[in-house]
Amino acid sequence: MADAHLVELPGGDWKVWRAALLRTTGFPADGLAAFTCSEAAAIVDAHLDGTVAQHEAEQAFAEAAAQGSRALSKIAADPLFREALVWQNARVLRVADSIAAETEPARLNRRRRRDEDLLARYWQRYCAKTETIGFFGPVSWTEITSGPDIVTSGIGPRLVRARATHLEYWVLDAYARHLAEDSETRSWLPVRLPPHLALDGTRLLHPTEPARTLTPQQAQLLACCDGRPAREVLTALDGTLAERVDLERMLADLHDRSLVSWGIDLPLNHTAQSTLQQGIEAIGDERIRHDALAGLERLDRARARVAEAAGDADALLTVLAELDDVVTAVTGSEPRQRAGEMYAGRTPCYEDTIRDLDLSFGTGLLDGFGPALTRMAHLARWLTAELAAAVQSGLRRLHADLAEDSGGREVPFGQLWYLARGVLFGQDDGPVAAVLAEFSRRWAALFALDTQSEDVRRASASLDVETLFPADRPGWAGARLHSPDLQLCAENLDALRRGDFFAVLGELHVSWPTFDSGVTVRVHPDPEQLRADLRNDLGSGRMLPLFPSTWPRVTARVNRCLENADDRQFGFVDAPGADPDRLVRIAALAVTDHDGELLVHGPGFRRPVLDLFSELLMMRAVDAFRSATARPHTPRITVDRLVVCRESWRTTVGETGLAEVEGHCSRYLAVRRWRRELGLPERVFAKFATEGKPLYVDFTSPVYVAGFCSALRAAARTGADSALTLTELLPGPEHAWVPDAEGRTYLSELRVQLRDPETAE
Repeated sequence: MADAHLVELPGGDWKVWRAALLRTTGFPADGLAAFTCSEAAAIVDAHLDGTVAQHEAEQAFAEAAAQGSRALSKIAADPLFREALVWQNARVLRVADSIAAETEPARLNRRRRRDEDLLARYWQRYCAKTETIGFFGPVSWTEITSGPDIVTSGIGPRLVRARATHLEYWVLDAYARHLAEDSETRSWLPVRLPPHLALDGTRLLHPTEPARTLTPQQAQLLACCDGRPAREVLTALDGTLAERVDLERMLADLHDRSLVSWGIDLPLNHTAQSTLQQGIEAIGDERIRHDALAGLERLDRARARVAEAAGDADALLTVLAELDDVVTAVTGSEPRQRAGEMYAGRTPCYEDTIRDLDLSFGTGLLDGFGPALTRMAHLARWLTAELAAAVQSGLRRLHADLAEDSGGREVPFGQLWYLARGVLFGQDDGPVAAVLAEFSRRWAALFALDTQSEDVRRASASLDVETLFPADRPGWAGARLHSPDLQLCAENLDALRRGDFFAVLGELHVSWPTFDSGVTVRVHPDPEQLRADLRNDLGSGRMLPLFPSTWPRVTARVNRCLENADDRQFGFVDAPGADPDRLVRIAALAVTDHDGELLVHGPGFRRPVLDLFSELLMMRAVDAFRSATARPHTPRITVDRLVVCRESWRTTVGETGLAEVEGHCSRYLAVRRWRRELGLPERVFAKFATEGKPLYVDFTSPVYVAGFCSALRAAARTGADSALTLTELLPGPEHAWVPDAEGRTYLSELRVQLRDPETAE
């Protein structure tokens, strides 16, 4: 059956994939309470009320700060915590060891506070954030069945069932570039025309520049650069086009001018290492091939030693240093990248893990929030339809202007593509911004937010989404799938089984099939089934842009990898991974208005214009639900048993008045006063515009308050109007139900995929 991979979602015609992904933290949820100091907070608040003397408040703070330091010293000595630090940033291990050794610091000087802030940031991340990263963010593929049970479970004896270590893409790419720089190896490596350029006779077409007129010899040489080794190209033309030495000089010149890509082309996904090995094995000279393979094998052996050392922080530190040396020796490149970034993948390798857990969920779970989720999915459909219409309209205006300038109906698509960035990502009064503003307005009307300041509770049946968000079908083909992150909240596993739970809609990734990601596909038991299911829902012949490695939010680890043989690749910039049999070159395309519909066409190619913009549309739609809560205060909104919006507050760094406060104790008192004035709960996530990820804050804790103030001061350096969003902690540690064999519980997130019953026109 075509839809065998789907289960009915209660409340409508939408369906949910049977396959689901459980993401969990690697450290227990109660670790967030390690620095909680409720007594000190109460004394300080009493001082702010005028019932406790200043010296008593200062004494309570000093004792709480010392308590936090002792707790952090204990955490710093934890073997698992030390190993997690080594995987992410080995330099921080020295900080951890220093704090672990100094269990009773004589005084909290600036260095000690800075070190505590750094370690506390890592700790809160490992306990609170369900990120798919190493053993401190293990995943487990699970299933949604048609059975009546809410959940069935099997708890393994370990935290992780399987660990796998992989070389980072940038290491493999560095080695591929190193091979291409070797004069002997170079001639055996492929040469190709970059994917965004096109050859038309003796004209070289560029998407944004005038066509270049080539000499007949250059044109013929470029025509042969189709992925064959350079020496084959030179041999084929030797004596007929020019002498070999002249051909070599001509080819080198074309490469220096970025008109030819030369070397083994690695796709920006998890297949990069196997592609590199295949490319080396294709080298025709035995000695050169042997030497090139030896370098790759040396890298892989060093990676394997890292894998063997996993579980022992000190041994891991040693073998990672050895891997650094091998990377430098083999590739000639620096072994670390993006120093100073907490969330960057800087080391030459990374680890994926599978949690030692077997779970399946039944319709009893879906009954609890399915109707509410169906209503949210309908909102997502409206959003994609409106975005598609707005962008289509903006593209028509752009095309009309370009056609008028050129005096013809046909416009080079490259011109439209690059100008369209203004339509998609541009000004605040642009078409996309107008759709997002209208979405926010209708969202507020749906829940009467303009007249509500307290928690909002609604029954799904009472929400007239069809009137406020009328949409018959999604806006484009890829918008048929949406990926909600559902955080199930229950006291424990038994409570979840009994049905004593509610759910939080963490994020609704509009139009993004998040299962198509290397980091999740790699650990799935049957990736080919995922590929077939995705094809079933989205159809064949998708248009998939080739992104460069510098593209925001795209890395080889998370990039899509469930392409089918008939999916087309769209080359709009010089980017890796082009398959010549599936490549559509932007420079070879034109766009024409056919009775109000923009069609993109080229040699053997004809598509509606939105087909080529679908991934950029997804990038605008994917986080659009966040715009609905862009208000100074948004109350918690619950539909049935699904919290569709957490309570949140929006302000600026300058408005807090905290960045200028001096002194450790004074900052704590100022933050306690500010928290009460704003009506914040004791525990929140703080999202600074200057930070990539939210920061957990417990306002009773001197450790976390110090870290919060440090982030405030850093954000203030970019400007007092730098945005700050605070969101209630939900779920909290009391809602963690995923257990381990020892009874500790972990925060989690169930990622599912919803399919719209309708398809785009």
